[in-house]
Amino acid sequence: HYCIDEDDEYKKTKLAKEYHSNISFKLTKYMAVEIKVLDYNSDTAALIANDISMFLDTVKNRMRREIAQEAFKIVKNEYIYQSDYVIKLEDSLTTLRQLGVIDYESQAERITEQMSIAILQGKQSAVKALEDKLSILSKYGGAYVSIRDQLEYEKKQLTFIHAKYQSAKVDSESNLQHKFIVNKAVASEQPIYPIRWLIVLISTISVLLLSIILILLFNKNKTHV
Repeated sequence: HYCIDEDDEYKKTKLAKEYHSNISFKLTKYMAVEIKVLDYNSDTAALIANDISMFLDTVKNRMRREIAQEAFKIVKNEYIYQSDYVIKLEDSLTTLRQLGVIDYESQAERITEQMSIAILQGKQSAVKALEDKLSILSKYGGAYVSIRDQLEYEKKQLTFIHAKYQSAKVDSESNLQHKFIVNKAVASEQPIYPIRWLIVLISTISVLLLSIILILLFNKNKTHV
């Protein structure tokens, strides 16, 4: 299109020069971006300008997606780690429940009350059974309370991280429109460059100057003769 030889060693450099000399961008006072394109063909100039505005979304989405995907990986790993940690805490509580620690505070209160009644009634076998239950509670109760409270906190954290995970996932997969076209580029009805009247004027002045120089040279030679 720009008559650049494809086998030229500096073809990309020459193309870049053509690009920078023919295409310009300017921020208007209304904070819009004005794109100007010069070309041998006015229709081609309009097409180039409109394509540049169309590519804005493509380029910006690609740049944004690259960052969003990296952020999503970080949040995803954090979410997986937190999920695994919550599962481990739940497994630990399940193990303690299997040992008989269901609800430490209420169990301890109820067993103590039952033991008092059994002692008053002289039921030694019941007292022994209740003492065994209290022994288990005293041995594992502290761990149960600690794991239970930690699990409650970690579940809240998991909910928070899950919200971040969902948001990051949407950001990494979405394609948003970033541009709003005020006016599409249209082909110019008359050439911008070169200016015909200026070419005619320069040509006329050049011919006139050349004629004067030739007349002066002719008269000079005639005088010498």
